[in-house]
Amino acid sequence: MTASPPLHVGWLLDVLPKSMVPVTLNANGLKSHTVVIAQSGSGKSFMLGRLLEEIAGKTRARIVILDPNSDFVKFSEVDPLAWQKEFTKRWLGQSDHLEAFQKRWAELGFQVLTNRPHESLSLRHLRASVGRISVSWSPLPVFDQGAHLGCSPHSNPEELLALASMRGAEAEHLRIMGSPLNLQGFHDVLGTFFNTAKYGTFHSSNDWPMAAMNRMRADIQPEVALRLLVLCQHSKFGFAESAGSTINEGKCSPYPKMQN
Repeated sequence: MTASPPLHVGWLLDVLPKSMVPVTLNANGLKSHTVVIAQSGSGKSFMLGRLLEEIAGKTRARIVILDPNSDFVKFSEVDPLAWQKEFTKRWLGQSDHLEAFQKRWAELGFQVLTNRPHESLSLRHLRASVGRISVSWSPLPVFDQGAHLGCSPHSNPEELLALASMRGAEAEHLRIMGSPLNLQGFHDVLGTFFNTAKYGTFHSSNDWPMAAMNRMRADIQPEVALRLLVLCQHSKFGFAESAGSTINEGKCSPYPKMQN
């Protein structure tokens, strides 16, 4: 396997600018923990962005960026003006001309997970996709699921027991559908169960999710399912903010919002 080229992150500042002495990092040296420490406003985010560009463009590493301040939400986009602005172009390496960078960048794929409207990002990269933030729900232990929804053994014992009773439905979904339930899917199963119990429309069937509904009916009371539905909707993951009300008339949409 060909070794990754040196990662260019800037220039030495204690020599004459015309000498153009580059500062590079060995990609293999980044396999261990690395921290960037400096005063506020000193350029940490800019330097980190430059390092991430080098890692993404010159190695085969996959990068996960946790970005609460949205500093890198448009990491996929190439700004041609960076090669014209005096402040930014002086940080670029001699081999990093615009055409070479664009060619290298076009081969990469990007995925942005956010609850912001997709249209507001205006991403132009052909291999950039945008998805909503969601919770990998089924793999969580019952008490972690309860903690996420705000349930405790002291104040919400029935809800925790209901979460435990849902484990069979989660396993059945994985077996039949080939994927674990996320929080939205968990909510939809609860909504189906609540409406089925409310209207007394249980029937014998081996089809998903009715088989799971029939097994849950002995362990979960409809009012407990309703309380869990409300807790799910108060969660900040997995639901559209502008959702309409659909827990009525025996149906449940992907993005339901409870009525009073």
